[in-house]
Amino acid sequence: MDKSTRGDTRIGWSMDRNQIRHKITSKYVALLSLTEAGLGSLLHALHIPLSGHFLSLNQAYLLSNAVRSHKEESQAKRVELVSVSLEISVFAALFKSLSPAGKKLTPMIAISIQGALFSLGVLAFGSTPIALATSMSMLALWAFAQPLLFAWLIFGQEFFEAFFWGLDKLSEQLSLPLDWGLWIYAACVLIKLSIAFSLGLFSKSKKLERLSSSLSQSGKKILLKKSTTSHTQQHPFKGALKDLFSPLMLLSFFLMTVFFVFSTALTPTQEVWTMLRALCVGLVLFYLIRAFPLKRVALKIENKHPRLASIMNAVESEISSDHDDPKSERQY
Repeated sequence: MDKSTRGDTRIGWSMDRNQIRHKITSKYVALLSLTEAGLGSLLHALHIPLSGHFLSLNQAYLLSNAVRSHKEESQAKRVELVSVSLEISVFAALFKSLSPAGKKLTPMIAISIQGALFSLGVLAFGSTPIALATSMSMLALWAFAQPLLFAWLIFGQEFFEAFFWGLDKLSEQLSLPLDWGLWIYAACVLIKLSIAFSLGLFSKSKKLERLSSSLSQSGKKILLKKSTTSHTQQHPFKGALKDLFSPLMLLSFFLMTVFFVFSTALTPTQEVWTMLRALCVGLVLFYLIRAFPLKRVALKIENKHPRLASIMNAVESEISSDHDDPKSERQY
């Protein structure tokens, strides 16, 4: 075989791998976007709290399947598998900003960082079943960290002081060890990590595939319905007020108030200013989360990257494949 023939073979092989990568990336960006919508809607309808933990397990399962599929179809090296899992997460996060369904920025942050944690696991441990299960466990941890980060941003360290103060008082009333609450929290973390690890080991299960397919079909209906019926969006300030007076935020403010009333950690003036600061920071933060022009930024990024635009178009084609008018213009 002469040099030109070998060169043509390499080009053809490279094109095949690029096509495989494009196909898998498009497929799993669509699946992640659809199952996020389907599972999120189901959890909301059932009023199940802490739904982010279930959504993170869903993302971990899909990224594991994507990496395994790409490995099997193209014999890709570890670095390329890392790149594929990162792309799927980042592109799904960008698609979230174009979707009319639900909140935008906080899920985008979660999807992106969780994808980065999973990719770090693949880079460090590889793509064997046990390695992917370990990567899924790393991803699952972020759902515990993000709420704590937002609590610190809004309330500061006083929130954690109030939490441990309340835990201490409750321990006295129930005659329990001081660290019982931390043990329960650690048990919840270990249970979730065990579930994530098990999902990694049994990700080829036909039952899990059928469940994922069912969620994606539900998500497709939800996204299509909202894209055709949601013509106006809630004003960012009104949405920020709604977030500020959500049950979880009210519970946090109540805990802080009780802590300040029965604790001598701060003077009355400092207590008032601390609560006002938390109210202002929370309102500003929730407003920025809703008012930030995510859709405009995402469209600019998409326009400057042809490959991203191609993948996003493929995702939209997948989502609108059952729509009555498949030739309709983008509604996301």
